[in-house]
Amino acid sequence: MTVSRPVRVSLHLLAAACCAVAGAAWPAAAQGHLRHYGFAVVDCRWDDPLDDELVLNYLAEVDCFTDVAQMFVFEAAETISSRVDLARAPGIRPILHVQGVLFEDTASGLALRADYVERGNLFADNNAGAVTPDKVAAL
Repeated sequence: MTVSRPVRVSLHLLAAACCAVAGAAWPAAAQGHLRHYGFAVVDCRWDDPLDDELVLNYLAEVDCFTDVAQMFVFEAAETISSRVDLARAPGIRPILHVQGVLFEDTASGLALRADYVERGNLFADNNAGAVTPDKVAAL
């Protein structure tokens, strides 16, 4: 039996190719048919197990050809202003993944926390200056 293996393309290679072809201003140049172009799991404290280096934030790999990127929020009390500023420096607006703020794992799967309103308000209060329409693309 022959098992085919997927071809693994490094984000470094893809980013370099896109930047070389389209230039560093690629997202702005694509406005004719794309409004936004982004990636998931960019700032999510996840390391690719298939590479040799520890990388938990992939902004440097996608910043020249994307304008939105997924950013995980892990706790309601977390302050994300420095992470948002880091993303905004090359012109990327984060899409905030707020599951950790509003939901919890249960034996039957994810469930809305009983204190989701309080947790949501705590997150909003702690990040009022960082979570604005000009800095964040979506929640």
